Amino acid sequence: MALIARISSKGQATIPKRARQALGLKPGDLHLTELEADGSLRLRKVAPSDLSANPLSCQHGSPSSDPADP
Repeated sequence: MALIARISSKGQATIPKRARQALGLKPGDLHLTELEADGSLRLRKVAPSDLSANPLSCQHGSPSSDPADP
């Protein structure tokens, strides 16, 4: 499935409805965004059991906390 989303002036992207439904994402759910070596992003839902097993393995970020942003 390939879907297009626009980046807002705040650096936010809306996850298209079809992708949210496919992942089972609901408001308030956490997701993991991974930057791949080829420059692509991978998005997956984070299960509560993932956090309880290793709560420090998940870093929370925002556009303003990205050191690559000017």
